[in-house]
Amino acid sequence: MKGAIVGPGFGERTLADSFFDPLFEAANATQAVLFVHPLLHSDPRLNHSKLPNLIGVPWETTIAAANLIVQGVLDRYPNITFLLAHGGGFLPYQIGRMSKGFQSWENEFAKLQRTPLEYAASFYYDSVLWDERTLDYLLEIAGKNQVIPGSDFPFELNDWKIDQHKLNQTPSFL
Repeated sequence: MKGAIVGPGFGERTLADSFFDPLFEAANATQAVLFVHPLLHSDPRLNHSKLPNLIGVPWETTIAAANLIVQGVLDRYPNITFLLAHGGGFLPYQIGRMSKGFQSWENEFAKLQRTPLEYAASFYYDSVLWDERTLDYLLEIAGKNQVIPGSDFPFELNDWKIDQHKLNQTPSFL
């Protein structure tokens, strides 16, 4: 299995920027796994010392995933397996809003080949959510085949005791 860990973008460029097309072309040709793991978010509104980790990190994953969808990256490179950190950020939990937007602004998204829920179900997600109810919802939205155990090691918040019984029912990612 080939793969790489990638950030959510580079500077002002999102991961869906054409700057990354050579990476996607190589990953698509080799059927690679790209694990999208965010960096600490630097938005000045996150002015408490821990907010970049608590809110900024999942926000960065959300921005990356949403751009991969709306910019057509998932359609252009169908042989890449994208794995999203931290349960996909906020994406799975706001997929209804994205679906409503696709319906309301149909012309904006006419070139896309699937619905937002279908795109969301095509991602793989790690289980690093720290809440059983949130994990249950992710399993419902994405499907048990798309969620794999994660730990967030070696980062600060890596001590979550996952529900092994729940995750033992998911097929092996590898």
